[in-house]
Amino acid sequence: MAKQTKGRIRHVALSVQDPWETAEFYKEALGLEEVTELDGTLAEGVFLTDGVVNLALLKFKTDAASQGTGKDFVGIHHIGFWVDDVVEQGKIVRNTGATWIMGDPNSPDGYEVKHTDLSGIIFDIAAHG
Repeated sequence: MAKQTKGRIRHVALSVQDPWETAEFYKEALGLEEVTELDGTLAEGVFLTDGVVNLALLKFKTDAASQGTGKDFVGIHHIGFWVDDVVEQGKIVRNTGATWIMGDPNSPDGYEVKHTDLSGIIFDIAAHG
């Protein structure tokens, strides 16, 4: 199978005060479509898409769950990337200066292994959407 070379940016996650109100705004203003809703241990929210890239609108439940931004932070929380091999790519990003913050870096399934880049910006890598 050929390695993926395009479409690696898969989602942008915004930390917002009201995911449902924000979702209605993006649906009406830009024609995004709702994919699903979330009520997880870390956050609740709404996922929208333009058909290619997903927009996650999240309200974090606690400061710890926010992975360093604080539960009341409003703004871009993180960017998500698809990679061919989460374990190998994780080694590469950590060797180039990224700092691991959560998720199992040794799992080949590797759903959302989060890191911070050199500026402290959160990003995740995943093997699937």
